[in-house]
Amino acid sequence: MQQHTLEVPPEALRRVCDPAELIFETTEEIAPVVGTVGQDRALSSLEFGLGVSTNGYNLYVAGVPGTGRTGTVHSLVERAAKTQATPGDWCYVYNFRDPYRPSALGLPAGTGVKLAKDMDDLIEGCKREISRVFQSETYQQRRQQLITELERRRDQLYRELDENARQRGLTVQFSPAGILTVPLVEGKPINPDEFQALPEVAREKYRSEGEALQERLVTFLNSIREVEQTTASRLTELDRQSALYAVGHQIQSLTEQYKDYPQVVSYLQAAQEDIVNNLQNFRSNGEAAHPEGLPARFFGRAEDPFARYKVNVLVNNQGLEGAPVVVEHNPTYYNLVGRVDYLPSLGTMQTDFRMIKAGALHRANGGYLVVQVRDVLLNPLAWDALKRALDCREVALESMGEMLSLVPTVSLRPDPIPLQVKVVLIGNPMLYSILYHQDEDFRKQFKVKADFDIEIDRTAENVGIYAGFIRAQVERDGLLHFHRSGVAKVVEYGSRLLEHQERLSTRFLEISDIVAEASYWAQKSGSRIVHADHVQQAIDEKDFRSSLVRDKVQRVIQENVIKITTEGVAPGQINGLSVLDMGDYVFGAPSRITARVSLGSEGVVDVERETEMSGKIHSKGVMTSAPRSAVGRYLEAIGNNIAEPSTNA
Repeated sequence: MQQHTLEVPPEALRRVCDPAELIFETTEEIAPVVGTVGQDRALSSLEFGLGVSTNGYNLYVAGVPGTGRTGTVHSLVERAAKTQATPGDWCYVYNFRDPYRPSALGLPAGTGVKLAKDMDDLIEGCKREISRVFQSETYQQRRQQLITELERRRDQLYRELDENARQRGLTVQFSPAGILTVPLVEGKPINPDEFQALPEVAREKYRSEGEALQERLVTFLNSIREVEQTTASRLTELDRQSALYAVGHQIQSLTEQYKDYPQVVSYLQAAQEDIVNNLQNFRSNGEAAHPEGLPARFFGRAEDPFARYKVNVLVNNQGLEGAPVVVEHNPTYYNLVGRVDYLPSLGTMQTDFRMIKAGALHRANGGYLVVQVRDVLLNPLAWDALKRALDCREVALESMGEMLSLVPTVSLRPDPIPLQVKVVLIGNPMLYSILYHQDEDFRKQFKVKADFDIEIDRTAENVGIYAGFIRAQVERDGLLHFHRSGVAKVVEYGSRLLEHQERLSTRFLEISDIVAEASYWAQKSGSRIVHADHVQQAIDEKDFRSSLVRDKVQRVIQENVIKITTEGVAPGQINGLSVLDMGDYVFGAPSRITARVSLGSEGVVDVERETEMSGKIHSKGVMTSAPRSAVGRYLEAIGNNIAEPSTNA
């Protein structure tokens, strides 16, 4: 049988980086690398995704941790945001027509805070001016005139009624039980006993006259009611006109300032009408009393009658340059779409439009939202809320408890806010594949994928990039500078991570760890610069910290607990190498592979397949590469004591 030489010379096991090939002596002589290294494909995808404004072109940034995907996304998004216009503010205000549906106002950046202050100043001015007007002598005189006119007209109607009654021999008396007609005898009213003592003819006459007077009484009562209603209307109109005189010019001034915003103008007009209709709050300085005479604060949380005129500035973009960039590290449902807070009061929960809080989508509106896809998927209802907002292009505030409850409850229903945002999801390729195939909404909303590679070619240019990366980290973290021999050793470590002599790893998180640790060991040894031996020490120390399991496996082999024969031959036995991944450390462990073959009726039987311990691809490969014609050859090899591994080993 022809023998093939499979020996690999030791010098071919790794590719050495010759420090003499580097054009610098230390990293002090080179410029730091700024930006992302070796990710041209990903950068191109990111620039496209951030540039296109069509709906649905949100981004999914895929890659393994340590490739610089998060830092790159933040840098590019910040740069893109600075070139865009600053979005406006969003406010919630009281809805005077439907208090359970607060109204949303969109305003230019910085205008929301101004409107809130203007409304506070307006209410303070209204309280001051309304109180002054209603205490003025002019108002009191006009009010007294109306009251005097009411009393005069009421007296006149009473005199007319009394005169008519006296003509009938009766008089009219007012009592809590109503209006009574009392007979007059010699011009004086008599009591019931005296009335009963009168002759029957006289009593009947008085009864007849009393019944005739009832129609006059009805007319009198209607006239009195009409006069009182007219006077009440005139008093109300007087109060209204006085209030408008006091606050009308202030509201008109605000209306002129915000005339370019129809929603604000409508709100100011509704606020003016509400102020006029609730003058008692301004006249009593907001201290409303309950029927028992106690103020509202004794009945739980004191209600502020002026709170309805406040402005809840939900999003304030004042001072922002460009579009907002929001990185949400905890994308729960409420952190994404906002929430409505509640306060306890005597066993109940109370809320109003002032307690509406913004979510990440509100703050990122008009800009960019960056989230880790794993965090979104782990939070209940967060993923559905994000998709719904992107699909409807609006942010609607809904209570999670209400959505999960079987019984609807009365709660606030704030107006939804229009949404225009670019969402950037950061995750691994596996999650992208799962979402793409299992969630049809995902492919509709996230049409741009940016893949971060884990390797670059080991060229002179990329070796220089490695050196520039080390220089940048030295400046950023205050480390010792590297000698070119140290840089060369880091380059070799980059190939070792990738297990390829012609490639370099772009998992710069692991590279930066070795750089920092090498600087530590150099500083500990008293060196002012990092050499190759310091880098090697950092690598060895890192291996030592993580190689506990490897050493224990080696020990049980040396103690012959696991039998590994390294000399001679044995029928049906070979030595294999298993690669064990411990997360932060990967090593190889030798294993003995034994094949046993016996005659039977089923041909070649794969034990792993029979016990269902192998996957479909493995079983297919075994069955394909081991036809019945191979059985004879294999048995012959066993019979000749030739240690030839079986295909199902």
